[in-house]
Amino acid sequence: MRAKKADSEIEIVVWDTGIGIASKNMNKIFEGFFRVDTPYSRLTEGTGLGLPLSKNLVELHNGTFSVESEGLNRGTKSGDETVLVAEDDVSLRKLMTIVLESFGYSVITAVDGEDAIAKFMENRKRISIVILDMIMPKKNGKEVGEAIREVSPGIKILFASGYTMDIIKGKELAADGSDFIHKPFTPKDLLSKVREILDR
Repeated sequence: MRAKKADSEIEIVVWDTGIGIASKNMNKIFEGFFRVDTPYSRLTEGTGLGLPLSKNLVELHNGTFSVESEGLNRGTKSGDETVLVAEDDVSLRKLMTIVLESFGYSVITAVDGEDAIAKFMENRKRISIVILDMIMPKKNGKEVGEAIREVSPGIKILFASGYTMDIIKGKELAADGSDFIHKPFTPKDLLSKVREILDR
């Protein structure tokens, strides 16, 4: 989007990593209250007025407004793999499940470290990636990861934590071939990280 002020020119560029826009909807996105029902839109609240108001504001300042999209499903990738999510926080576990399932993944959940090991042993033939909270009751994420790797050395593991010391440990785990995501993370952060790891 480009807006002019006096003799100067300002250009503001905004982009995201969403799922993209279908070409048939490109001419409708500036209409008030227009929304497309997508898995991601179900996770967010909005009025449908953001783009129309932004466009009007830019045009009031004699600017121009343009939008580009690579097309639908050319943004954040979905998947069909099975993910084991081990998280003791109920609300976060539920949110992660909604996000992943909304984008096509099958999700198995575990409420603590011992539960995570048990769920993995029961379903290890179909689990593609394990997401482990670093701090959990009964066994912590590192202990769970080590137990899982004993039976499936090549399993992909994503550790998650918001604690400073765990971030330092996360760097150490990365040296062993594991990945780390810092809390709090957005749904897009989670989806991008999971897809990045699975696509390696």
